[in-house]
Amino acid sequence: MFRNSSQFSFLLRVYRICGLFIVMVTWLLIPSCVHDPILGDQVDNEMPGPKDTLGFTGCDTNIIYFNRDILPIFTKNCAISGCHDKRTAKEGYDFSDYNNITKRGLTPGRPENSKIYEVITTSKKKDVMPPSPYKQLSAKDIQLIFQWITSGLKNDTCLIKNSCDTSSITFSKTVLPIFDGYCVGCHGTITSYAGLRLNNYANVQDALNSARLLGAINWGPGFIRMPLDQAQLLGCDIKKIEIWVKNGAKND
Repeated sequence: MFRNSSQFSFLLRVYRICGLFIVMVTWLLIPSCVHDPILGDQVDNEMPGPKDTLGFTGCDTNIIYFNRDILPIFTKNCAISGCHDKRTAKEGYDFSDYNNITKRGLTPGRPENSKIYEVITTSKKKDVMPPSPYKQLSAKDIQLIFQWITSGLKNDTCLIKNSCDTSSITFSKTVLPIFDGYCVGCHGTITSYAGLRLNNYANVQDALNSARLLGAINWGPGFIRMPLDQAQLLGCDIKKIEIWVKNGAKND
């Protein structure tokens, strides 16, 4: 069949090369194994609270996240009892969540055509929101809302690592900021829903002594769930408050 051994050797080499090529192509066509991504930390995307009480890690500092930067402004200053909370919705405005906040009064990309932006920046005292005697929004909060509207009212969410640092808990640096971010809109200097204020140590002590505070934030049976008509406090924040109480509820 073959005229000489060199011809046979040449054809053998060709067969080997073709065989290797077929094996490589076959290997490439076989679907590779798909694995779930390995995460160093699980994340929790529940509704967040103020930035100073939560560990927003791995989030782009150049992005305005609705849940981290914008919602707390509306929750603390607007979505309060008797004003623009879910139950009252004064003048038809409910500022308790993204869908309701963006339902009316805001034009994507156009702060100047947004009624909500107009009333938080107006110099007319009779029209400004929040109204007197409530404090007006800070320049920083107004700028955040301006940038958020300009960027298109995005519902970007910054995920929170499911970790809870309870190594150093104090009233001034740990507990009060939680109440300030979630609660003082309805339980502050001006408004005292259900007769409770949580804006300073003495008032928090009164709430503890009434045996209503821990039951309300834990959504216990027979208690009004707090924050009212909003998501429950994150478990980490509840844990911090409970540890602070267990350690003697000191004014530190």
